[in-house]
Amino acid sequence: MADLIGGRETATATIAAGGSLSAAVPLGGKAVIGIMPPATGSGDFDATTAYLLFHVSVDGTTYKILKDKDGNPIYVVVAANNVNGAMPLDANDFAAWPMVKVGTYKSDKSTVQTQTAETDIVLVLASLTPR
Repeated sequence: MADLIGGRETATATIAAGGSLSAAVPLGGKAVIGIMPPATGSGDFDATTAYLLFHVSVDGTTYKILKDKDGNPIYVVVAANNVNGAMPLDANDFAAWPMVKVGTYKSDKSTVQTQTAETDIVLVLASLTPR
């Protein structure tokens, strides 16, 4: 477990047009504590429901889908009714990982959902201190 300390900052995970996975975002000792999906008209979020899953890495080379203690993917649902919103995430889920990518998936959470336009997803980060 960890406690949040200090201020907040943001980082942008960008998914290229024709892609479904963002470039890597180095967390720099911080954890993801929230996400702000793209604005209406950015990517495909205003037309369809997307499931954002997080791919994490310790070495920046090998990435795995982030899962909870029961083995279920940790995800955020983005649909036309919640674009331009903000959603909290549990910092403890991200505390161990120095790198993260964000992927867009269909409702089965295994079939990728390709973006037709470049899509920026804002991650809210905070520093952590161990308990």
